[in-house]
Amino acid sequence: MNGYLFKNLETERKYCENGYLILPPISFKAVEKLCDLYYAFCSEIVHEDGQIYYSMFHNPVHINVQISNEIQNILKIELQEHFRDIRFFAGMFLVKNTGKSILNLHQDWSYVYESKTPITTLWIPLQETLSCNGAMIVAQSTHLLINNIRSGSFPSCRIGPNDYIISRLQTVELAIGQPLAFHPALLHGSHANYKKAPRVVAAILIMPENVNPMYFHKLDDKTAGSFLLDEESFFREIYWLSKGENPRNLIQLHSINYTHVVPTVEQISKYLS
Repeated sequence: MNGYLFKNLETERKYCENGYLILPPISFKAVEKLCDLYYAFCSEIVHEDGQIYYSMFHNPVHINVQISNEIQNILKIELQEHFRDIRFFAGMFLVKNTGKSILNLHQDWSYVYESKTPITTLWIPLQETLSCNGAMIVAQSTHLLINNIRSGSFPSCRIGPNDYIISRLQTVELAIGQPLAFHPALLHGSHANYKKAPRVVAAILIMPENVNPMYFHKLDDKTAGSFLLDEESFFREIYWLSKGENPRNLIQLHSINYTHVVPTVEQISKYLS
């Protein structure tokens, strides 16, 4: 494994075992700064009822880079007691508006070779987040179920309502500013938001300081390419990459043998039994 994320080794062990953990809330001042950042750049954008709004798709590249940098600056001191020497990447806001839509179980994109390098997504709600207003749903330890790559050209599974699986999921309710750290490969979704106010979350990736984030692209049915990312190239290319199109202006690092696989409902049900 290429380093550790957490200063406390028992915390690291629990994270690696469960695929997620809850950290103590950040300071009220830090929450205020995140709220100010959100209202400065994101609050007036209209989005459909119940759907997820990603700030990275609705702002110019330079604004997205600014948002990410400011999220990093706000969190750097707040998180230093929990994390080792880390690199932040791709900070953004995720907003779930009022509506009955449940976000199906899925995995997030891969940004590192996950079997070798630790990584986590930090998900920080700017309001109390409960099952009634879009709380996260996780399937514990499912990041260990299958070693796959996810990206625009390697789609994640999308697992809809399934009574057996639902009965074995965990709802993660969080206080204002309480970070949830979860592995990008962990199967997760979110409850519908039945409240009048949108559910606003600041999210950012964390990896060891000496690691460069990558985009993984399908070169053919048996080959994946890894491409170097930085903040500017990520936000510049994300729209096209999300549609599975070829990386246009990214430097290729490696080619690896890979045939795409996604966990099935049957595999997930068996794993959770």
